[in-house]
Amino acid sequence: MKQILDCELRKRGVDVKNHLCEHFPYSRQELFHLTRVGGLKTFDESFRKHGQGHGCDVCKPAVASILAACWNEYILKPKHAPLQDTNDHFLANLQKDGTYSIVTRVPGGEITPGKLIVLGEVAKSSAFIPRSPAPSASTSSARAWSSCR
Repeated sequence: MKQILDCELRKRGVDVKNHLCEHFPYSRQELFHLTRVGGLKTFDESFRKHGQGHGCDVCKPAVASILAACWNEYILKPKHAPLQDTNDHFLANLQKDGTYSIVTRVPGGEITPGKLIVLGEVAKSSAFIPRSPAPSASTSSARAWSSCR
């Protein structure tokens, strides 16, 4: 939908920017490259070098995700945890009925048969109901209070 809107706006002569948000005048991909090449390891470093203002609910989790992708750090480390939204604190997607779905984070979207078996074993031993409505593997329908953190 955004692509269609952007295309129509461009046709009408509107200057369309692909910025992450008002605090970072870069696209997510550009910010990823700036973080990687610049060796930036924290949100504060990224913000001082490339941001402006105070940050928001869009750029904080996005930068935290970029940092995790670049440096393979746990997203709930004390220096990254304040940047996460609610779902990321649980490492799951909270649902209105109190259940949550766990969407596995697989680097590059590729998984080996051995790792897929491990996911199945965890789902089986945790009494999760495996579901895969999209092209990603996920398990769901566990209560948030019964999570195995």
